[in-house]
Amino acid sequence: AYFAEAGPQLARWLRTYREADLCQIHWLRARHLGREIRFVSTSQDAHRASLSFGGEVPALGTTTRLWSYRLQRIVTSREMLVLQGFKPSLWNLEVLSEAALCRVAGAAMCVHAVAAVLSAALAVVDL
Repeated sequence: AYFAEAGPQLARWLRTYREADLCQIHWLRARHLGREIRFVSTSQDAHRASLSFGGEVPALGTTTRLWSYRLQRIVTSREMLVLQGFKPSLWNLEVLSEAALCRVAGAAMCVHAVAAVLSAALAVVDL
């Protein structure tokens, strides 16, 4: 089971038994479907959790805690900023807490996703 493989990491990174259960439930579901799971948002209930099978990142919210099955840990706030298209090295982020950075990443819009949506919309609109 997933706990046997990731048990020590789960205990280190996850805050509650609910988060650990969520990781286990979705790992078992993916295994049953014969698929590899990459990410799960532990911020949501089991039936609403955002999952990633193909490597895409679930939508980030201001309170998102994103478990990476590949890294076997929660994705850090700086990594979430990178996923949103930011370059943390260009900013002085030392003054912000981990929670504040997570809120910034969750409130941001991924420029690449916005560009893709606008491109698709403009392609079907007759201007």
